[in-house]
Amino acid sequence: MEDALNLFEQQIEKLVEAVVKLKTEKKKLLETNESLQKQIKDLQGQLEATRQENEELKQTGGGGEAKERLDSLLSRINEALGE
Repeated sequence: MEDALNLFEQQIEKLVEAVVKLKTEKKKLLETNESLQKQIKDLQGQLEATRQENEELKQTGGGGEAKERLDSLLSRINEALGE
């Protein structure tokens, strides 16, 4: 009976340790997710600003080199966002 109780106690301790480990991992994942969401928001803001600049240049007939640079930047931002 004592052996069964000891075994049961060990199993409970392992479960408690696993729960603590999972909670720690969950916290890290939530923090990483929050950071990634902020990065996405920042990139989307940059993308929108670049799109607006690109449109303004198209409308004003801006220089070819500036347009190419903006198109390249826009392309890189789209790649980063996975669009």
